[in-house]
Amino acid sequence: EDEEPEPFEVFYAAGKRLLRGNSRVMSEFDDALVENTLAKDDEFPIVACMSLQGVTGYYGKTQFTFGRPEVVGCLPEYRNRGLIRRLFQEMIHPASDARGDVIQVISGIPYFYHQFGYEYGITPRSARRIDDFSKTIPELDLSKQGEGEKNEQQFLLRIPTLEDVPYLVKMSTPEKLRNQAEVGLVYDEAYWRYTIHGVIETAESKFDISRESRII
Repeated sequence: EDEEPEPFEVFYAAGKRLLRGNSRVMSEFDDALVENTLAKDDEFPIVACMSLQGVTGYYGKTQFTFGRPEVVGCLPEYRNRGLIRRLFQEMIHPASDARGDVIQVISGIPYFYHQFGYEYGITPRSARRIDDFSKTIPELDLSKQGEGEKNEQQFLLRIPTLEDVPYLVKMSTPEKLRNQAEVGLVYDEAYWRYTIHGVIETAESKFDISRESRII
């Protein structure tokens, strides 16, 4: 566990996306760093980091913004020095309190955050990944069509546009979601604008989302 891992390109690309200034959950100023001011010219000066995201969610009928500490990291040789604890106590927690976050949500490694005073109330569901959208669409049953009728599929896959945002917001309200969860995220206009447009317009890496992968 103390070995330094190889560069993780997916994580690196995700970190850059969050710091571009157009993310739905944070600005380029919502990141806390620990810098080695004695680093030599050939050494990377940043030794630990953490960001504070702001996510709109709901609990029952109440809607509010909660904080989410994310992108927490520390170089192996600087671990066990209390750097992450100080980032939490001196930067992340005060910033979260100052902007009025009611709660914080942790989506990382459960037991890691117990060291910093966090307790878990619910277990988040795993994400559902669909590798082949075509398999989710019912095949056209030609036997039920009358003579002379067009052979048209009931559903159409296409790339979303900004004109679809009002519909996406309407269909992703808690009342419209299938699971009817008591706790969840609010997919508002800003979320959808970033997801289907903003993140694509500023893509830099092959690991950034592409326009073709956002289909409704």
